[in-house]
Amino acid sequence: MPDTHSMTQDQIPLSRPLENPVADSAEIFRTVLNAMSRPGRPQSLAYRGDAPDGLFPSTFAVAQTLFDHDTTVFLSPAVDSAAARTDIRFHCGSPVVDRPERAAFAVLSFAEAASLLPALHAGTPDYPDRAATAILQIDGFSDQPGAELTGPGIQDKEGLHIQGGRDFWSCLLANQALYPLGVDILIVSNDAVVGLPRSTRIAPTGIAEEI
Repeated sequence: MPDTHSMTQDQIPLSRPLENPVADSAEIFRTVLNAMSRPGRPQSLAYRGDAPDGLFPSTFAVAQTLFDHDTTVFLSPAVDSAAARTDIRFHCGSPVVDRPERAAFAVLSFAEAASLLPALHAGTPDYPDRAATAILQIDGFSDQPGAELTGPGIQDKEGLHIQGGRDFWSCLLANQALYPLGVDILIVSNDAVVGLPRSTRIAPTGIAEEI
């Protein structure tokens, strides 16, 4: 793999885009819509195409589906790379910003979520729909739920199968408390996506019960 850190922007090789842009993006959009409509329930997203340094192939597929020239994008330090910035600018037309509060979309690593989610734009009382959406990259989901979810799109309750620390759960609870403001979250692994809209109520379990 070429060392993109030592290349100029013109020298950085581009990742291949979606093979069938119209059909693939329509399928990915349906998957994301299902994830946000059924919070906590993993939706299969086993995209195996190209991706730049820092991004999962599944994340890059979601980016090509949701990002456009009107959406500013923030990349957290752990996922940021010259290749990711180049691909997002070229394939999506999106400006990449260096301040999270200016972003319509933010791609974050799981380890950085607690520190960066509070910095994202949560909307305003007049325009709650202008809140940011966070795409949270996670290595995988747990066998046991880290929280129980209730709210719109959930018949009774649903488990959120993530094992986070107290800072992570405190961050999600603080975001929940802002409703109807707050950040919407897509949690993306290598083969699945889980939606966590701001309207979902979160009840952490296990280690987080002491919060």
